[in-house]
Amino acid sequence: MFKNSINQSKDLLIDRVASSNYRAAQENGQRIFGPPLDWNEDLSLPEKGSEVFVGKIPRDCFENELIPLFERPGKIFKMRLMVDFSGKNRGYCFVQYFNKKDAKRAVEMLNNYEIRDRCSIGVMHCRNNNRLFFGNLPNNLNRTEMIKEVAKYTPGIKNAIYYGGPHRDNGFGFVEYENHKATALARRKFFPGSILLFGRKPKVDWAKSEEDGNDDRSNVSKMLFRILTIIVH
Repeated sequence: MFKNSINQSKDLLIDRVASSNYRAAQENGQRIFGPPLDWNEDLSLPEKGSEVFVGKIPRDCFENELIPLFERPGKIFKMRLMVDFSGKNRGYCFVQYFNKKDAKRAVEMLNNYEIRDRCSIGVMHCRNNNRLFFGNLPNNLNRTEMIKEVAKYTPGIKNAIYYGGPHRDNGFGFVEYENHKATALARRKFFPGSILLFGRKPKVDWAKSEEDGNDDRSNVSKMLFRILTIIVH
């Protein structure tokens, strides 16, 4: 059953490629469209900040609907649609444009767009973020214990920061992953709230890190974290 669904999914992908101007591949649970056929490595790469996240996609919605829709704001460099073993999509994808202007236009035009009857998608800027915030943790942990516990459920951890102590009701921390893909998959795994860490239901969300704005020439840059929200199921 799964094999037939996957084959049908791949056939749909091939059919779409035949009538499109994009390279295509299916690998590691992703269907990837792009770069365009007329692009080569000698041409400029997309600007940083030119990718958007698309959530709340109907599970039976594929590139034949999504690509024409997201081509309206500007030329697409690459689209990555997450799929499962049944051949359905996982409800979200990433669309990368060539410049930030088109990505901004995509958010303005298509956020809350009704793609199906009474079914609206969510679109927002995708920050190339490799960190997650973990809240509602015990206040008596250390960094090593936090990494070991989180690593039971998500691979690709690069580093972590933990804040606790007897004067806090709850501990919290930040986990840095090897790349944005690993971070996004980790957030997706924890977000439904079905996984317990240290016997507690953690609060997990994106964390944005920024270098401190002062002109301090110290050896270590200060980091400021703030929680972000992204639209998902």
